[in-house]
Amino acid sequence: MHKLIASKPKKRLKRTNFTASALQIHKRLDLPDLKPDAPLQTSIDWPFWSQQSHPEIAKDIDGISTKTSMSKSLLRCVTQDMLKEKYPSDHWIRAFTDGSASEAIRDGGDGPNCPCGASRQDAQHILQDCPQLEEARRKYWPEPREMNQKLYGSALHLGITAEFINSLDLTI
Repeated sequence: MHKLIASKPKKRLKRTNFTASALQIHKRLDLPDLKPDAPLQTSIDWPFWSQQSHPEIAKDIDGISTKTSMSKSLLRCVTQDMLKEKYPSDHWIRAFTDGSASEAIRDGGDGPNCPCGASRQDAQHILQDCPQLEEARRKYWPEPREMNQKLYGSALHLGITAEFINSLDLTI
């Protein structure tokens, strides 16, 4: 038994810093040297980063006048569209320094998107916001219901929610 334990490799985590891990991944995947298209713009009006304890980064996005004028899902959708347009996904790589997701960094996205294209396919979007499912939602809920009632309501409400999801053949 002692020989068996002594011969097994030690499975300890190796500690490396982000830069070393990024260079190893870059070398292993034989990636081209990437240089930014344009340097980040700074403003003289902004205080130096070292003088701020909680910096706030703000960016004007076409189509958004104020946060309160649009729903959160629409704000997210407009912002993601701007990011995809300005920073295409083939120009960046998601890197994990611990090696746990070395295969997952290829073709990484922001999660499963709804076929309607308005948002991610999550519970909030499917049960409340998706325009393609409006008719199906009215069939199960003739009058509007809050999200909390659909997910945390009585057994009757939970049954209706489960039937709705089963009818769509979705997993959320």
